[in-house]
Amino acid sequence: MKISAIVPAAGIGKRMVAQKGEARPKQFWPFGSSTILETILLELERCSSIREIIIVCRRHDRSFCFDTMVKKAGLKKVKRIVAGGKRRTDSVKNGLAYVARSSSHVLIQDAVRPFITHALISHLVKKIGTSDGIIVAKPVVPTIKEVKNGRIIRTISRDGLWEAETPQLFKKKILIKAFEQVKKESATFTDEASLVEAIGGTVKVFKNSNIDLKITTVTDYNLAKRIKELPMVKVGMGYDIHRLVEGRALMIGGIKIPFHKGCLGHSDGDPLLHAIADGLLGAASLGDIGEHFPDTQSKYKNRASRYFVSKVMDMIHKKSFVLSHVDATVIIERPNLRKFKDAITKSVANILCLDTTQVNIKAKTKEGLESEGAGYSVSAQAVVTIVQK
Repeated sequence: MKISAIVPAAGIGKRMVAQKGEARPKQFWPFGSSTILETILLELERCSSIREIIIVCRRHDRSFCFDTMVKKAGLKKVKRIVAGGKRRTDSVKNGLAYVARSSSHVLIQDAVRPFITHALISHLVKKIGTSDGIIVAKPVVPTIKEVKNGRIIRTISRDGLWEAETPQLFKKKILIKAFEQVKKESATFTDEASLVEAIGGTVKVFKNSNIDLKITTVTDYNLAKRIKELPMVKVGMGYDIHRLVEGRALMIGGIKIPFHKGCLGHSDGDPLLHAIADGLLGAASLGDIGEHFPDTQSKYKNRASRYFVSKVMDMIHKKSFVLSHVDATVIIERPNLRKFKDAITKSVANILCLDTTQVNIKAKTKEGLESEGAGYSVSAQAVVTIVQK
């Protein structure tokens, strides 16, 4: 399937522009580190099934689109920036005239729906099958009233009612046929699906469970910005267990605990720091500690576990995450760690460059059960929370 994407962006939104005091239409307003339109274009660029992108905008905005978005962001798939028409349907039709001959399908995406994802597009590609088209939509949730002269005439059943969104994906030949046959009547059609429906085409619906907010008011814009600026929070879980043997130091959280046994391991065998490192790697989707620091390499022999944690912290920082909180449990029968908990907490906080209020350490016994309870081993569990910068 070869897909051309058309993004109609020729709307003016006079009331919004006046209310916000912006010089340009809303699709060019700031959104995160870019603009609303650029956010959409970047997501379309990432989608492997899309071969080309055609932007349709006002004639005097064409150079602005190219200079401040396409060129700056290095968008390779934008092949045309086409002048739009008076209505949305006119703009889409203008863009359709420049679609590559080799394209089999056309995807239409509103220029003010910035929460599109390439995963959503992939779902449409998989689900369209032999249908003429498929659209993203949501079942109508609010109670719908028909009103005349300020009075309710009737309540309309929500059964079978869906709210149409974008993207919308169609067979190219069907979409061209719809525009050719409908012509002037297209003024009554508010999306491309209704055009295809008008000529008897079959259009499927894909239920979208994610946010697909269309920015039509300043309130919508402010809400979308707040959603965009919410930090990504990820949680990881780590676990480690070591056998207790004679002749080894017992290291827990970077602290040497007085005891006649210690943890058997290639490194210093600190189960708490190993569990925290594994939790960090898990939260950042970076694998596990054994992959990065295998016990087959001599350079890690008897290495202090704070070294592994510092390396893992560097990894998550490179992915633009910061550590927010650690909650960990050490399971050991003897020695009793109660009097060492504060020292362990301070040590872990120091290693992770956190305040002690961001670290919680618990110590438990196994009540004589299993290997920890029998004094053969010590284990640790850690839950870590990281936040994207």
